[in-house]
Amino acid sequence: MPRIQGNNENKFLRLMVTPDVYNAEIINCVPVRRPLDVPSTIIKLGKVLSHSGCVCKTTRGYVLIEYMSSNQVFVSKVYNYQNGMHEFNFKKYHFILDDDKPQEPKEKCTVRQFAEKMIEYTKNKQFDTFSHNCHHARYDTMNFYGMKSDNPDAGKFNLFYQGFVDYFTKK
Repeated sequence: MPRIQGNNENKFLRLMVTPDVYNAEIINCVPVRRPLDVPSTIIKLGKVLSHSGCVCKTTRGYVLIEYMSSNQVFVSKVYNYQNGMHEFNFKKYHFILDDDKPQEPKEKCTVRQFAEKMIEYTKNKQFDTFSHNCHHARYDTMNFYGMKSDNPDAGKFNLFYQGFVDYFTKK
């Protein structure tokens, strides 16, 4: 059985998948969100007060690719997600899909290429909650491969207002 690589030579990458999954071709992707891991916002899921990533269907199953506050891209195997689901649980988090329709990359790419592109967009700046975060990483990477995701800069002039709305909206 192949060994899962928790650590590797790239300090911007944390792999929790086997090499065959990391090198698998991506078939399609969906943008996903979950609540932040902050006690006061753990039950909130807004446009700003949330964490985002991308679930990709590959030739070797599903993976979650996400940019974390540690300034690393995490690649994890997701066993309990299938296309058509609107939400799923992974580790201790409850994720929802931002778009129910899976999108295909405009060109062939592997999990490795997708993760390396996300690293390329994120490695030159430290993670910043407001200007360099998981939403930007997801948007830029998906956009590069011709897939759509919410643009985190589209409502930037109302960022604090949106955070206020996210926090006080009951869901």
